[in-house]
Amino acid sequence: MTDEKKTREQLISELKKLRERLAAQGQAQMPAFIDRRFRGVLDSLPVVIAFVDSGRRLLFSNKAFEERFSPNKAPLSGKLLEEALDHEVCLKISPNIEKAFRGEGVAFELNSGDLNKGEDTGRMLRISCIPHADPTGGYGFIALGTDITELKKVEEALRQSEEWFRNLAEHIPGISIQGYNTSGEVVYWNKESVTLFGYSADEALAKKLVDLIVPPDLEPMFERILEAGKKVCKSGEIIPSGELVLLDRQGRNVPVLSTHTAVVIEGREPLLFCINFDMSDRKRIEEELLNAKKLEAIGILAGGIAHDFNNLLFVILGNLSMAQMKLSGEDPAFRHFAEAEKACLRAKDLTQKFITFSSGGGPLKNRVSIGEMVENAVSLVLSGSNIGSELNITRDLLKADIDEDQMRQVLTGIIANSKEAMPKGGTLYVNAKNIDISKTGPLRSGQYVKIVIRDEGTGIPEENLAKIFDPYFSTKYRGSQKGMGFGLAIAHSVIKRHNGNIKVESRFGEGTTVTIIIPASTATDIAHQVSSGIGHPGRKKVLIMDDEEMLVDLLKTMVEHLGFEAGVAMHGEQAVEMYADSMENDQKWDVLILDLTVKGGMGGRDTLKKLLYLDPEVKAIVSSGYSSDPIMSDFMSYGFKDILSKPYALDQLKNVLNRVLSSKSA
Repeated sequence: MTDEKKTREQLISELKKLRERLAAQGQAQMPAFIDRRFRGVLDSLPVVIAFVDSGRRLLFSNKAFEERFSPNKAPLSGKLLEEALDHEVCLKISPNIEKAFRGEGVAFELNSGDLNKGEDTGRMLRISCIPHADPTGGYGFIALGTDITELKKVEEALRQSEEWFRNLAEHIPGISIQGYNTSGEVVYWNKESVTLFGYSADEALAKKLVDLIVPPDLEPMFERILEAGKKVCKSGEIIPSGELVLLDRQGRNVPVLSTHTAVVIEGREPLLFCINFDMSDRKRIEEELLNAKKLEAIGILAGGIAHDFNNLLFVILGNLSMAQMKLSGEDPAFRHFAEAEKACLRAKDLTQKFITFSSGGGPLKNRVSIGEMVENAVSLVLSGSNIGSELNITRDLLKADIDEDQMRQVLTGIIANSKEAMPKGGTLYVNAKNIDISKTGPLRSGQYVKIVIRDEGTGIPEENLAKIFDPYFSTKYRGSQKGMGFGLAIAHSVIKRHNGNIKVESRFGEGTTVTIIIPASTATDIAHQVSSGIGHPGRKKVLIMDDEEMLVDLLKTMVEHLGFEAGVAMHGEQAVEMYADSMENDQKWDVLILDLTVKGGMGGRDTLKKLLYLDPEVKAIVSSGYSSDPIMSDFMSYGFKDILSKPYALDQLKNVLNRVLSSKSA
């Protein structure tokens, strides 16, 4: 028992005796029955004490009372309350003391401003009025007042501490906190828990936590946590942190980094807190990184295959072109050669998909009207189908610097997917508008074109949504020719190469929405400026550099067939030597066709560097079936005049050679 409590009990005991003596002597004046010893005790106490009879007369007041209530600390005993106390104080305490005069116990608080005419020193006083009946049948009371300033400070500190904790717990981003007792019932549910799991605080409180967010496979672990919580003796963690998958209100998985900690207050049941860090974004990023690594690995493989395959296709396609030139249109064999050429061109499209998907599929950009491209793609894919379309394309939609073939492939592939998802018909909704991105994020600040394609199809199950950009992932019938899921993997690769972003949102049974964002065009003109005029070649000299023997022989034949003089170099060093010799003999090669990649030798890029050192006016065409080098998409920056992407036909070769030879720099 504390000293203050003992003093208070002793005082109450003495007051009871005093009240008995008062009742025995009637309304006698207090000084007549209070001895000096007792007055000395009451004056020495830091407690405000006053005796008031039923006639509102102040029978006794100790020194603490007079210091608080008497303006000049003069004795107040024997005066009526209205005479003894300041008028404003009387008005302040009147509602409470009137209850005491009716025999009701009452307690109230006063601050120093109430007692000193507005001068607030920050001190607080709690007054308790204990009524007692007197012989007249009325009620007087004993007033006891204690200074509660320090107690108020402690209470305020506790209140602020609790408020700070609540604010902190309520507003920590990404951290959900659930408090529960050892019976598993929720006693605390912060705002992030509402966001993460979908239950409001009112819905969660007093419910079993296991019934809200704990999946069946984790119930045994949760029971062990409850048992451990009943035995804890001090605050602190009861299990280490770990990754868990909990459930939200809709039954969807919520990945979290979770820990459970106990808070123990003496004399109370322990409280347990489940603290969860939302791992959804982190898991999504991890999946994207894993997917990117898979795409990169397959892309390297795809690029290598495409390079070798295109060289073979070039030999086949070139020989077919040469053979057709020796046949008349009526020759029975001509049709067979034409069909074989069509098959080669389809194979070329397939390898182009590999190149686009691989790390070497850099876009060959031109300025394109996105609005027209979207409209054409929708019209082409949905033509003759039972699917309608609603297009909302901004009139002032900005153009974009894109590889037209690659972007057309992306749009038609996505629209075809939507078409297949609506076998019973429906509507395809397509929106395109300009947006301005200024905040930080995966895309740089600037103007973009946003394309949103939404269907009313079957949608994608949640467990498959994270896999849609995986190469060849598909939920379609595997026996069908349409059963490959390579399209979205290519779309992802193309959009990323254009410094854009692609996002797919879907809910099974409710359709799918694909959002594409690509940078809008900012430059005035990005097309390479060469003359399109085609002049007669005459006997111009063309030097061919390639390390594939079959390909070199065919290319030499094609060049000579077009009326040019052809020379051959098997690697870059030989090409530089031959060009230097031609300069010394004043018979320079007019055009060079340089293969970008030469096995075990110097390729086209380094070869051109040396040639430009010899002759700044040299005209070179870069040729490749595949390359991870950005030269193919930005050849002019490296000194080349044009490109030949393998495989190419005789007419393409003719056009490029004539374009280079007839350009203004010729």
